[in-house]
Amino acid sequence: MKKKFLSRRGETLLEVLVAVVVVALSAALLATMIAAGAKIGSDAETAMKKYYEQYNTAEGNGAGAKDNITITYKDYPRNVQVTYYNTTDEGSLVSYRK
Repeated sequence: MKKKFLSRRGETLLEVLVAVVVVALSAALLATMIAAGAKIGSDAETAMKKYYEQYNTAEGNGAGAKDNITITYKDYPRNVQVTYYNTTDEGSLVSYRK
């Protein structure tokens, strides 16, 4: 290895081509990771916006329905009247308030 550093001869064409291929593959991998990260971030932002829209609709409509529910804790049932708010979408967010 020491001879290689002390030699005045340059690199061979094959060594240069291998280095170029390694750099090109590394750059392609980095670009793919950046694109995937941007997509994940965009999807997360869309999901958060949808969640907050449903949350605000559920909490903000003021037309909650009152109902009695039974809560059982350690074999002691208790009836509690709650007001619940929900959005109109199927599978939507529901909020409960005592």
